[in-house]
Amino acid sequence: MVVNRELYDLLNVQTNATQDEIKKSYRKLALIHHPDKNPDNGDHFKKITTAYEILSDPQKREFYDNTGSTSDSQRNNPFQFMAQQERKIQPIVEQISVTLTDLYYGKKIEKDIPIVTLCNKCSGIGGDEKFRQHCRTCQGRGVVVKMRQIAPGMVQQVQQPCTDCQGRGKIFTENALCTDCHGKGVINITRKLEVNITPGMFNNEQITFPGEGNKIQDLQPGDIIFVLKEIEDEKFKRQRDDIVTTMDIPLAMALTGGTISYKHINGKDYVITNQTGTIINNNDVKKILSLGMPIKSIPNEYGNLIIKFNIVMPPNNWINSNSILQLKNYLPPQEISVGEEVDIIDVLQDRHDEDDEDQDGYGEQPGISCAQN
Repeated sequence: MVVNRELYDLLNVQTNATQDEIKKSYRKLALIHHPDKNPDNGDHFKKITTAYEILSDPQKREFYDNTGSTSDSQRNNPFQFMAQQERKIQPIVEQISVTLTDLYYGKKIEKDIPIVTLCNKCSGIGGDEKFRQHCRTCQGRGVVVKMRQIAPGMVQQVQQPCTDCQGRGKIFTENALCTDCHGKGVINITRKLEVNITPGMFNNEQITFPGEGNKIQDLQPGDIIFVLKEIEDEKFKRQRDDIVTTMDIPLAMALTGGTISYKHINGKDYVITNQTGTIINNNDVKKILSLGMPIKSIPNEYGNLIIKFNIVMPPNNWINSNSILQLKNYLPPQEISVGEEVDIIDVLQDRHDEDDEDQDGYGEQPGISCAQN
């Protein structure tokens, strides 16, 4: 799990982006924010360049994903990194269901998260410090050594936190325990957070509240991480910054041109025109610029709307024979067919007829009747 998304957000990529995706996005952003084109964007250009230098290097990227740090001194000191990892509480991870419309417009959601935090009355100690004694189980070390069998005839010594003193090395006498937390040093509360979903966010993207999670004495506070889970839309699909949809159009519009109304995910109605003389074939794919998803790293920039057309054919016998002859004069001529003539039958109708024959075969036979008692 990525601890800090900042560098990924700067490059407008997801945390599981490939090296090619990172490089492609960086080049696109570098062209937009380069000081030669935008003198006021010098600081932002430096930020995206630094982000690319880290995320394009597998070792630097791994360290950043695990720690959220971009410091070379910390990356070159593995012992410091391990110590930091051991002292930090595991994050609380919550899923938030969102629609594609939520990701298009953005949304603010209030969430109540139950957490464990330090007791205010005893400051997380668990009782009156004057009556705190060394734990006899661990001899004040906070850890105990246990033997674990790893194979027949082979045992291993394993060091574990002492459960009697919860790894603190000291315990309180019964009458010295904190009356609020009963010696635990922590209490249960509910943290109220406002989750700000910005336009253009992606499915599985994370929103992190650093240090807002569980708190225990002598450990770094844990984070609260919200993971966005997109609810599938019946009409619209998303491909990166583009929106993909299927549109039904009548045969007349496909052949002769015309207009059709289209309601976008943003709630607005648009009129789509097929110019006269331009043929739209079934399953043709076309796009409309800047009607896709908001690009969150580039203000007022949008992806494209990708439309796959489905031609709606008229029903059988929709036109009389005289009109058909006139219509044929306007359509491209058919090629002359050579060969043995055969009939075509609708597959569904053919199956229906077979089912009827099967039912007849198992019905009553001539000369046989069923008598009732």
